[in-house]
Amino acid sequence: MVNNAGVGLIYRDGLSLRIHETPEFAWDKIMGVNGKGVWLGCTLEYAADRIHVNAIAPGYAQTPLLDDLMAKDSEDPAIKDMRASIEAKQPLGCRMAEPHEVASAALFLASADASFITGHTLTVDGGYLAGK
Repeated sequence: MVNNAGVGLIYRDGLSLRIHETPEFAWDKIMGVNGKGVWLGCTLEYAADRIHVNAIAPGYAQTPLLDDLMAKDSEDPAIKDMRASIEAKQPLGCRMAEPHEVASAALFLASADASFITGHTLTVDGGYLAGK
């Protein structure tokens, strides 16, 4: 079983809002999906039943959601600058992940190769967090 959930930042004029600028309804949505969507507290409860509870923490991935915010082929200078800034922070290839790269992590965690892994968050971000 895979439970996939996660939403990101709120944008205005192509820039992400700072926490104090984020409307409460948007904050509630982000926290509700991201906080309740992954139930790592279930790890100990379900381990005895050999149910693995893991999470994937993807970085920026080139998905339709991201295309709506900053399309690859946009001619808008602000969007081009935002994409360039994000891609420059990716130590593995100066690019965003492709969806199949995140899906491969899910396939690994669902495979027999991950038979002794539970309670783990697998970061799939091209080294973005390591560079912070």
